[in-house]
Amino acid sequence: MKLFLNSDQKIKYLLFFAFLALISLFFYFGLSAYIQFDFLLQEKERLLNFYHSEPLLFGLGFLVFYIFYAAFSFPGAVLLTLMAGFIFQFIIGSLIVIFSSVTGAVFSFLISRYFLRDYLRSRFKSRFSSINEGFKKNGFFYLLSLRLIPAIPFFVVNVFMGVTSISVKHYTFGTFLGMLPAILLYVNAGQQLADIESPSDILSFPVLLSFLFLALLPWILKYFVNFYKES
Repeated sequence: MKLFLNSDQKIKYLLFFAFLALISLFFYFGLSAYIQFDFLLQEKERLLNFYHSEPLLFGLGFLVFYIFYAAFSFPGAVLLTLMAGFIFQFIIGSLIVIFSSVTGAVFSFLISRYFLRDYLRSRFKSRFSSINEGFKKNGFFYLLSLRLIPAIPFFVVNVFMGVTSISVKHYTFGTFLGMLPAILLYVNAGQQLADIESPSDILSFPVLLSFLFLALLPWILKYFVNFYKES
């Protein structure tokens, strides 16, 4: 039994307790109460006035908070996206949310890779070897499809991808492409916030079917590319 921790283990423990402290503070101060749809509807005018009075401060604060929120995969990011559409409007809101959500997803991915990958690979060695073989060939297409299906939680994709062999570059680009349609949809909906009674109003059945088709699209394109190369 080792009595002393090496430097890498010390860093891991320090980061782990820092993450726990941040999450505890988030819930201790009740910040989750501000990421509620009712709160957004009630306070939308006050938020808008604050933005107009201090646009740079509000914009930077919103961006940093969104990155933190996405990195720890707290529930309610959809409401933040709606808020971005309402306050910043479509173009600026889309740019802020795309940058924040992708950056947060990369942080979450790196946390998973740093803390979980070695443990899970040693625990389920045979299973991970077969999974990684598939990801070496089609990892980008798997990621793109998972990101395009709204029913799959953000956190699950981040953690799962973190323990695979997909590169950070491919993960970042695939996350950007996969999340882009939903982000544009919610930011655009945020501009009509007064007409929305709940976030579920945005994801109608035709919209969900559209996302399902988008999730299959990378594999359809890959099939035709391979068919063209072989012909």
